Order: sequence, then C-alpha cells, then structure tokens
Amino acid sequence: MTEVRVSDVAGLRQAITERATAIEVVGIISGSPSITLPPGTTLRGGVLRFGGRGVRVTTGNTLRDRRTGGQQRPGLDRPMGTLTVHGDLATAGGTGTSLVKGVQTELSAIALSVKPGGSIESLRVDGDIRTRGDGFPAVELDGPVGEVTLGGTVIGPVVGSALDSGTPDGDPRFSR
Repeated sequence: MTEVRVSDVAGLRQAITERATAIEVVGIISGSPSITLPPGTTLRGGVLRFGGRGVRVTTGNTLRDRRTGGQQRPGLDRPMGTLTVHGDLATAGGTGTSLVKGVQTELSAIALSVKPGGSIESLRVDGDIRTRGDGFPAVELDGPVGEVTLGGTVIGPVVGSALDSGTPDGDPRFSR
C-alpha cells in the first residue's frame, strides 16, 4: 500500500498520477482542478477547495475525514461499485459556475449527486449527509443507488428522478 501525504496541488496531482492507494491531505489545498481518484484509492484529511468540479470517484474509493468548500461534492456520472465515506459527507456554499464537458454550468452545493448515467451499487456513509446552503438538497438522485448504509442522518431534502419512494419527501433508504 502506497501512502502519501500532500499539502499542495502539485503533490495531490502527483499522488494521483502515481496511483497512491492512500492520500492524506494536510492543511488546505486551494485552486485544484477536479480530480479523479483511481480505483481503490482512499482520500482523507484536510480541506480541498477546488477550481473545478471536485472529486470524481471510481470503484472502491474511500473518503475519510475530508472537507470541501463551494459547490464540490462526489459527482457521479458513470457506474461505480462501492462508495464508502468514513465520517460525514458534507458541503457548504452556494451556486457557482464550473466547466462541465466543455460547457459553463451552474452547480449547487449538493453533498451527494448521482447524475443520469451514474449509479452506485453500494453506498456507506458512517456519519451524516448534509448541505449547508439555502435551498439545496443534501442528496440528488438522477441515477440508481443500490444498498445504502447510513450511520447518521440526512440533513436536508433528498430529491431526484431515481428515488425508490417516488415521492418528493425523499427516499426511505436515506432515513434512519
């Protein structure tokens, strides 16, 4: 297992390029473009303030004790197996412009967003899922999510076209 501690954008990019299996962020890293974690990588610690879309997760990623600022969150637009978050899955902020597939797009501070074409076979969040931003849902499901294990609560609405319950009140899998 390759474990790496990073404290700047260059170190973070190098750790990802060299396929480190565990990356610990020390302090605050600002201005990073969006990152894609290789399969099986654990990202933990620190604060990431992105200049792009945030963290793109792949199969078997673990997010532990990690915070982001602005409209960054795990953005899922392709199928993946298991997503494990040790601690809370939380974001804070408002709406901001980000480059998405070559188009400037307004993105909101949503803690977990599964886009059309994306899916999660198994989601485990040991803590809470929450969004600190006026009028934003905590969870947006426009792609399917299989098994959900939630250690805390969802603080904020659960919305989207792929809800199990089919009601605007949310999805019972995200209740405790």
